[in-house]
Amino acid sequence: LHVHHLTNILNYPANIFLMHHDSNPDLKIHTKFSLLKKALPCDLNLFNLRTVNDVNLATLPSRSALLIVHKLNYDCNIGVHNNAFYSELCLNNEDNFDNIDLFEGIQIENVQRTSLTALKSHGSISSFKAEPIEAMELKTFNVTFIE
Repeated sequence: LHVHHLTNILNYPANIFLMHHDSNPDLKIHTKFSLLKKALPCDLNLFNLRTVNDVNLATLPSRSALLIVHKLNYDCNIGVHNNAFYSELCLNNEDNFDNIDLFEGIQIENVQRTSLTALKSHGSISSFKAEPIEAMELKTFNVTFIE
């Protein structure tokens, strides 16, 4: 588990893209921003979070985003329980991916389980616990936000 985390941090740092806008030269950029209310369980990797294009105006984003998560597979017998950081912070947050109210300061209208490409919907969910994720599995959720 420790190696998975280190590999993900080194190989996939968070990319932040900014757009320069001349009408607001005093735009302040925050160096830290917390998107999630709580840390995800340590064996769950946020694979992707991307906006969905608007149906009528394809160049604009809609109120929805695809949340793709990947459940890692690891051996519990290798060093995790001897590491204080992982014992205290990681192994005790398994329930953090239960409530669909994941995001800080953003209200969610509904969450639907979808195919990886989001072409097929598998119905609305009220809790992520209703959709258990097996080891090494990817699951995709279409999250619609309240404007």
